[in-house]
Amino acid sequence: MEQAFYVGPVPYQMYVVCRDPLAGASRATALLFIHGANHTGLCWEHLPDGRPGWVGSFRQAGYTVYTVDLPGHGRSPLPEDFPTLRLDRAVTAVQELLTRVGPAVLVGHSMGGHVLDRVVATAAPEVRAQVAAAVLVAPVSPPDLVRGGPPPILEQEAVRLERERARALFASSDRFPRAHFENYFSSLVPESPASYNDFQQPGRVPPVGAGAYAGIPALVVGAEQDFIPEENWRRRAEYFGMEFVMLGRDWDLPGYGHMLMLEDSEGAVARRLQHWLADHGIA
Repeated sequence: MEQAFYVGPVPYQMYVVCRDPLAGASRATALLFIHGANHTGLCWEHLPDGRPGWVGSFRQAGYTVYTVDLPGHGRSPLPEDFPTLRLDRAVTAVQELLTRVGPAVLVGHSMGGHVLDRVVATAAPEVRAQVAAAVLVAPVSPPDLVRGGPPPILEQEAVRLERERARALFASSDRFPRAHFENYFSSLVPESPASYNDFQQPGRVPPVGAGAYAGIPALVVGAEQDFIPEENWRRRAEYFGMEFVMLGRDWDLPGYGHMLMLEDSEGAVARRLQHWLADHGIA
């Protein structure tokens, strides 16, 4: 079964797809995937060559899976004020979705990791209680730990990644399926410069707070061939009291980069995450 619906107010609705487990008994806890900048829920749904991605792996393991296109992205409406669209809209939309789906594991990639930070930090107690676990995949740093960044981006027009910039950031690892780069590149969407500024500029948004993940099993997953340095993730994990793994060193899964859920043998990473969830009592 597959169902699609929207949450959030007009014109900032967020597109959501719910997919049932593929086989066996359903688990009590769902998975909610949050994409990063310039991406959509497609990055969890299909690999660059068209085969099923992490959504299929977790459905096969018995999970109900939700993917979203954050407000202004992909299948969500594009508001006229998109260049000034702040991440607050994404945060409140994810919180609204949580109230509808019940207990869920939140999985955030890159910018989606910071969205996840703010979801757990600002949610009402009854909404936060629905977060069974948090998995941050190659996350950007929270504002608490940003000491400097690139110059602010003018919030006048959407940010579109040029082909070679996208290749350098997202498709340079040993495992990225370069033969299918063009298909991947065609899936990228414009990003709000205001959203970029929200996670790149120190002091732009309030600190998340070191206690944000208290009582929530939380994991940071990094890859050796990412453009984000390991030290950034280590500082994040220490600050929030999260577990931290590097795929090559800690899980013997070398060669991955920033888009590790789209790269060759991505299923091996998904299986390790499923084991991590099981070890933390996520049923």
